[in-house]
Order: sequence, then structure tokens, then C-alpha cells
Amino acid sequence: MEKSPEPQLYLEQIENLNACHPDWPFALVRLGKAYLLLEDLHGALETFEKASSLLSPVKDEIFAQYVNGLRAFITDLEAEEDAEWAEPSDGVIISPWAPLKDIGQYKFSDARYIRLLCIETNEIENVFALSGESLPRLVNTGFYAGAIDGVKAEGIQEPQKIISILGDLQEKHKIAMKSSRIGSYYDGENTIFYLTHPGVYRKRLITTSLTPEDVVQYTHQSKVPSEMNLFMGMMRKCFEEKHISPFVVAPWTHAAFARWRFECHYWPGLLRREGCLIKAMSAKFGAWSSLLTDAS
Repeated sequence: MEKSPEPQLYLEQIENLNACHPDWPFALVRLGKAYLLLEDLHGALETFEKASSLLSPVKDEIFAQYVNGLRAFITDLEAEEDAEWAEPSDGVIISPWAPLKDIGQYKFSDARYIRLLCIETNEIENVFALSGESLPRLVNTGFYAGAIDGVKAEGIQEPQKIISILGDLQEKHKIAMKSSRIGSYYDGENTIFYLTHPGVYRKRLITTSLTPEDVVQYTHQSKVPSEMNLFMGMMRKCFEEKHISPFVVAPWTHAAFARWRFECHYWPGLLRREGCLIKAMSAKFGAWSSLLTDAS
């Protein structure tokens, strides 16, 4: 049985088709449907409206009704958002949005992240071997001579060892985020995670009656595009600064996007494409694993 393509691959193929033929209404409609699958209603509406303009003066009444219905639905959602913002539900506190912090603000987490990546990528690239109980100390304090068992001369032959190392790399975000507070609660059906970083992400809250999940801090839906542009601009600046190690950029990118994703959860539709974009960009860090000299 043939497997269905991965959603990300499917989206890339449609976007490539649209890039090659930007004046094809068919390509725009397919792209708009892909955005709907990602719950990006605004992106879908913008794409459908562009397709409608290309069809002019020919008018497809059924398609026009669909676009008008989608536009009305988005308008209703925005109205609900404005109402919730003006009159929050019982027990909900809306706090002011805190701007993103620039790279270099989390030196302790960044340093641990760098050390962990150095350890794991050195093992993958067959640079040296470590003693069994030295990893936690190396991550927290750095390298020391007694931790190195020996320098390897051949590649790793055991697949399970490689799988184990890659599993450790998947856990790297937990190391990078240890200075933040990631909590969770069960609402009866789902486990919901939330991110707090007192003094940085949120203002301190002292209460005797509310639990953390009852405190909501999010940006108004009208400000989401400008906040995303700010994040992407800061990220682009990191990429352009060649003296910044990719292992420093990685934890900042994860921390900033995680905070942004968690605390913009109230309006998730605008974040789907951006999430795919960040995921694709993060793959670059894997290609930079050879830059161990700079990182260590």
C-alpha cells in the first residue's frame, strides 16, 4: 500500500507550483486549500482573493460565494476575539504582551546547549569517546581531560549507538529551556503545556486563588503579523552575523519561537505556515554540525 506524502512535502510541492505559475488561478486555489488544512484562514482568504482577481472579468458564482463565506467567517472570529479581549472570561487575566528578547540574553542556557551539541556531534563524527557518567557534568560545567576515554579512529558501526545519540539530540531543547518554566495541566481530555519565564516572558504574578494556566498573556490578533515580522527580522539578523555560532542561534530560535507559539495559542491560525518555516530553518543547524571548533 502506497503511503500518503508528508504534509510538509505536499505544501512545498504546491508552493513550488505557485512560484512557477503565479498567474494560474488553479495553482492559487490549491495553495489556498493547503493553507486551510494548516488552519491558516487569513492566508487562504488572501490566496483565494488573488485567484478571483485573476479570473476577472469571468466570475465563478459558486467560488465567489465560498470566498465571501470564508471572509464573513473570519470577520466573526475577529469580532469574537475583540469581545474576549474587552471582556475576558471569568478567572482569566490578560497581561500585557512582553517584547521578544534579543539573542545573547540567555547566556547560561546557551552555554549548556553548546556543550551538549559539541559532545553529541563529536561522538557522531567520531572525534572522541566519553566515559559513561561524564555527560551530565560536561553539559553543566564543560569539558575536562578525565572525561575523554579515547580518540576514535573509525566510524560508529553500531546503529543503536547512532539512534541513541540522535535521541539525545532530540532532547536538547529541554536543556536549552531549563531556565524557563514549562508546566502542564490536564483539562480532562488533553495535557496542555504552558511556558513562563518570570521577569522576561511574563510579569510576576502573586496570587492565592489562581493556578498558572488561568493566567493568559497573548497579543491581540491584529498585532500578530507585526510580532511575527519582528521575530523573523531578529532571526534573519542572527543568520547574517557570521561570527555567531549556529549552536548559539539554535537555542535562541527555539526559546523565542516556543514562547511565541505558546502565548499566541489563542489565535493559532496565523501561526501554521510560520511553524513549518521555522521547522525547515531548524534543519540548517544539522548541516552546520561540522562547525565544532567555533562552538567549543
